[in-house]
Amino acid sequence: MKLAAGLGAVVALGLAAAAFAEDTPPCPLVPPVEEVEAARLPPALLGALTRDVGPIARPGAAFDAGEDAKTGVNHRLIWVRKQGTRWVVALEEGGRAARDVILSYEIGYDGSIAGVRKEVAFPATVCELTERGLWR
Repeated sequence: MKLAAGLGAVVALGLAAAAFAEDTPPCPLVPPVEEVEAARLPPALLGALTRDVGPIARPGAAFDAGEDAKTGVNHRLIWVRKQGTRWVVALEEGGRAARDVILSYEIGYDGSIAGVRKEVAFPATVCELTERGLWR
């Protein structure tokens, strides 16, 4: 499924509360960390994801996991989590060397946003890097 770039691409994800990529182990939520549905993402984060990543497939939806482009979408959402003003987005990234990507953003109370960190992960390290992104 090909999603058009833009705010609607991420809003249309319609995430379930606990959607995980097939190979990613479940990661417990430790309060005050919370998982956030796509419909509740702030506009600043939607804009940053559109700018930084482009179209994103829903968890479990088809995407271009390898080199052969079929859908035109090479990212698939694993989850979005937040702790205070820190937001962390975990994605699967297709291509020649498929991997996971963890993006961390700081969103100010005034709506301003700053990209804090981008890290490469693999299914076994997604939980660890998500936690690191939330607390540093």
